[in-house]
Amino acid sequence: MAGRQPPAAGNAGGGRRAFSVTPVKLFFLFFLLSCLSPALTQQPSGPARQDLEIGIGIGIGGGGGNSSGGDCGCAPPPPPPDCPPPPPPPPPPPPPPPLSDLLFEQKLIIQKALQYVEDDPNNITCSWTGDDPCKYKGFFCAKRPGDKQLTIATLDFNRYNIAFHPKGLEQFSCLTDLAIFHANTNRFKGTIPAGFTKLKYLYEFDLSNNKLTGTFPDVASCIRNLAYFDIRFNSFAGRVSPSIFTVNLDVFFLNNDAFYGPIPDNLGNSPASVLSFANNKFSG
Repeated sequence: MAGRQPPAAGNAGGGRRAFSVTPVKLFFLFFLLSCLSPALTQQPSGPARQDLEIGIGIGIGGGGGNSSGGDCGCAPPPPPPDCPPPPPPPPPPPPPPPLSDLLFEQKLIIQKALQYVEDDPNNITCSWTGDDPCKYKGFFCAKRPGDKQLTIATLDFNRYNIAFHPKGLEQFSCLTDLAIFHANTNRFKGTIPAGFTKLKYLYEFDLSNNKLTGTFPDVASCIRNLAYFDIRFNSFAGRVSPSIFTVNLDVFFLNNDAFYGPIPDNLGNSPASVLSFANNKFSG
């Protein structure tokens, strides 16, 4: 026919065949596009949108998630650990060692002396109870020379103002390991018991400012270690034994008593660094 174009020269001889669109192919192409069009244009929502955003973030290397603070899928942090239990209480202190026979005997002596307390305005003797006499007020313990047993070594009643029956002082003379006996400014009565002459460790003896009577006590001249002897401000009377000035006393107070008679000739032989005879009735 006169209006028909001749075939292309390149197709002659088995060249490349031209693409032809038939009505059937157009129909299928149109149908496929109509099916895909809603999926491509619809915005995802809800979990699908979140999954898409997460997927996009991961795909581009970002760490983004839901900017609105939604669930990121991370596990919650573990709960804090429970507080550890409190440590066990410390064990109780060990019981005190049993009282030695020596201290037990001394405790009985002190408690017997309690029977002779006539007045105690400061309630000192209220502490003289219990098993351990080392804890009684006015008594102090130390190790005894030789066997090192714990014993009452010091009695210090200075200014306690306790009134005792004369037998009270006698009880304290039974504490045979005493090295120091200080009991000034109390109200001891009677004489100084002979039991004090047996205290071989005694080196300080002070019974000044009490209500003691009698003649010059033998304790001053019978105890070899005695260095301090004070019986001033009492009511002792009589002559002073010359033997006292041969004893190795360092301090010797006899003032304000009622001694009389001539002053012994050997007074100058005394090694005492302090010696007071004032306010007595000496002659010569």
